Amino acid sequence: MAPEGTPETKSFYDSEGWRKLEDGNTVDGHLFGVKEEGPRRRAIYERSWSRIKDYMSSPPSGEVLEVGCGGSPERRILDLFDTYTGTDFSTQGLDIARQKFADAGEKARFVNADAVALPFEDNTFDTVYSAHMLYHILDRHAQAAALAEMVRVLRPGGSLVLTTANPRPLFFPARAVIRIVADTPGLNKMARKLKGPSPIPYNPAKLSWYKRQLRACSDLRIVNHSFASTHFNQNVTEYSGAGRVIWSFFDRCDGRFPNASAYLGNYVVVLARK
Repeated sequence: MAPEGTPETKSFYDSEGWRKLEDGNTVDGHLFGVKEEGPRRRAIYERSWSRIKDYMSSPPSGEVLEVGCGGSPERRILDLFDTYTGTDFSTQGLDIARQKFADAGEKARFVNADAVALPFEDNTFDTVYSAHMLYHILDRHAQAAALAEMVRVLRPGGSLVLTTANPRPLFFPARAVIRIVADTPGLNKMARKLKGPSPIPYNPAKLSWYKRQLRACSDLRIVNHSFASTHFNQNVTEYSGAGRVIWSFFDRCDGRFPNASAYLGNYVVVLARK
């Protein structure tokens, strides 16, 4: 049986995830977005984006594919390349993405596609970019299939850029323990009780898994993207008290030790060349 993306994820985004709330935000943005845009958060985010941009061809150009763009396609990626293609298996998400990129004209196109079976020829794109998508595919074999598809459609020498989760964040030991329990056969139900209900499937692979899957690629790097978990990001201010000290620590670590920080925090960027 051929692998496929997770139906629960598709159902959530087709029926609920991109629904607008009274405040103008989407359900997805409410659940996973940032609620406080402080200078420490912005500094960490801008450094992460700078590392991504520096890794891609300088200056980036040619054709870029964003896999799993949903209703929030990455505008900065669009602006860097000659042509942009966004894919997702949520039709509602793609409708929103088309509206957001309407000003791009023929430079941008959107294709309804499952990440595990991309409808493109081999060696089509100069860069493949995907953010916060792969860990919402529940089955690990399907995750591997999606990753292989991204590499397949890359041209030789092209850049693969993945923003994904680190399930063993050393600075967040409680989260690491929950994921260890979740990854242990027979203990999954206990992990769900510890973590609480989740609106969509979540099954992040260990960073060593990416190294194995991408061993045929060159110049593989894993660098920090964000220390904070979604819960921490939405609930701990950087303007006062202990939060101010912790966010300052995150900022300093990310600036000085982006490679080592990948193992401390919750989200990383995986970079590789075909």
